[in-house]
Amino acid sequence: MRRSGSRWLGTAQHGRRRLAALAVVAVAVAGCQAAAAGAAGHRVASTAVRPARSSPAAARPAPSPTAPAQPSGGSPRIMIVGDSITEGSSGDYTWQYRLYEHLRADGVSPRMVGPHHTLFNNVTKVDGDRSYADPRFEHANDTRWGMTLFREKDAIGAKVAIYRPDYLLVLLGLDDIFWFGISQPDMAANLASFIAAARAARPHIRIVLGLVPPDIHQQTDPAFAARIASYNHTISSTASQLSTIRSPVAVARDGTG
Repeated sequence: MRRSGSRWLGTAQHGRRRLAALAVVAVAVAGCQAAAAGAAGHRVASTAVRPARSSPAAARPAPSPTAPAQPSGGSPRIMIVGDSITEGSSGDYTWQYRLYEHLRADGVSPRMVGPHHTLFNNVTKVDGDRSYADPRFEHANDTRWGMTLFREKDAIGAKVAIYRPDYLLVLLGLDDIFWFGISQPDMAANLASFIAAARAARPHIRIVLGLVPPDIHQQTDPAFAARIASYNHTISSTASQLSTIRSPVAVARDGTG
């Protein structure tokens, strides 16, 4: 199986935005019940970029800014779905750790769910590593290096049925385009199929879709950059078209989106 090209992101340039944006995705999750009441017109800002390794002091977030009608407390079941950007590698904190800490700072007690609990070791090239920079958080997720939307659309329904998430936080698509050259019409169809499969298993599920963040390939290949921009537009338009009060779909954005 091909390993993810998305691991090689040029993320350093986004460092100044990252923690602020993660604070806002915490609002998106903590406030999603309020958002559901106005789902058709509501969109939330955030990011899904993998955080770089950092000091323990950076791991203690302040509470997120308050969203209108944001509820406090609760124990939502959250399943994060993604490729190497999300899974991380040996020695990382991972952005799941940052999100978990922000939610806790907001008074939310998230229950992270999914089939996987480990990291990919990019030195030995094997999965199953447990050497998190700080292991004191809930690790469960549905992330793997090289995960693609075109495969996950056929698997997500069974996973949702088993793990019963209230929220899906999804960042997929870069590997579909980079490794497999999936066309834009097929990307749009696959995203709609993914959402439909998740809803078939859990009709009231709430979904947050991440835009594909900038990477080094987009800096050096204008045609590839255009394809990513087109797919990000598809993500936004699909969320707008398919979001419902019963099952809202929001878009997570950082300063680039």
